[in-house]
Amino acid sequence: LCESCANEGAIQSESNVEELFQYFNDVLKNMNSLTSLDISKSGLYENEVKILGHTVASLKSLKFLNTSSNSFGYMGLKYFVRTIKNHPSLTKLNIEVCSASRELTELIESTTSLKEIIITGGIGWKNNNSTEKIGDVTINYVFRKYL
Repeated sequence: LCESCANEGAIQSESNVEELFQYFNDVLKNMNSLTSLDISKSGLYENEVKILGHTVASLKSLKFLNTSSNSFGYMGLKYFVRTIKNHPSLTKLNIEVCSASRELTELIESTTSLKEIIITGGIGWKNNNSTEKIGDVTINYVFRKYL
């Protein structure tokens, strides 16, 4: 993607991650039939997740989204949840958090399409995996021991 962007003159510097991510999101917005998106381990932080939330909201066919192993931070997670909670077709979300969050509870209680959420975390979590059902939503908690 970087080489392609640079060749088209869209990105002046490969070191400008936010600008590159914005370009990536502009491309994604044109993928109207996209049903699955895995952006795990992409190095996304709070600024990028704000852009991502709007992009995901515009992908009306998206059913599965994997955002694990990124560093959204509290404010990024809060913003992201608010932008995707009314998504019409998203049924499965894989997300990583450091601790249980009120924003995730809000998402679970207000969503109409989500059926499964995989939450990966570690700090303050019990040292085991578990499953919980809240309404129609199945939540799979996956413990990850951080080194």
